[in-house]
Amino acid sequence: MKTLFVTFGGGEKRYRAAARRIARQASDTGLFCDTWAVTDLDMYNFAPRLGEHRPFIERSPHGYGYWLWKPYLLDAACNAGFDHVVYADAGCVLNLSSRTPRSRLQDYLELATEHGITLMALQHPERQYTKRDTWECIGLTDEQLDQPQCVGGVLTLRADRAPDLLREWIRWCTTDNYHLLDDSPSASPELPEFVAHRHDQTILSCIAKRSELPVIADETYFDGAWDTDGATKPIWAVRHRWGTSWPIRGAARRLRYRREVKEWKRSKTAS
Repeated sequence: MKTLFVTFGGGEKRYRAAARRIARQASDTGLFCDTWAVTDLDMYNFAPRLGEHRPFIERSPHGYGYWLWKPYLLDAACNAGFDHVVYADAGCVLNLSSRTPRSRLQDYLELATEHGITLMALQHPERQYTKRDTWECIGLTDEQLDQPQCVGGVLTLRADRAPDLLREWIRWCTTDNYHLLDDSPSASPELPEFVAHRHDQTILSCIAKRSELPVIADETYFDGAWDTDGATKPIWAVRHRWGTSWPIRGAARRLRYRREVKEWKRSKTAS
């Protein structure tokens, strides 16, 4: 079974370095046949069809076109000759040095084999992070609006079963001149609970609900409990947007590491 690891980091040098760092970490595990560390400098090389939307991306710098690159990049990855694709944002780290989290990653692959994709759910309901025009156009019910939004930063896909979902994701992202994807206001007032629109993540989550795809609880974020609750989980969303290694074990080491990073930032600012 051939598995490809994909990540993206764009903009500042540190984000690109973070993409290279997690790709290097993925390669070192021995679990992946290949890794793609994609940046804003080469994303059109990895996903040539994305070039059709270059004008939109260039005039919409937030998320490089509100993260429109993500379904295109994953579609290209699913057509690159692998059985599975594992995607993680560049700010994540991999916790794959022991048997239990490796086994859990295998569970993700098996779920993707069965359903095309493995999705996780956040704590916040859809109605808080989906603008009205998007959920109305895709057709969510009141019950679905009360369900948690899916995570967009960690995804596992079965290459021969995910393309239909990815094409639908792309279709909704580009509908009505990207209106469902971007931050342009809805035609009608938003729900009172609405906080912000989550762009590509929102659209993927809405598609998952309408298609009744199975979703598991979020296994990527364990604030203050990385060494306990997170110990058995393979991918941590720690938002480590640097090229340096993240100390997987030991809260004290991580606190010391954060202090060192802050001191380094201050020294760079002072200079």
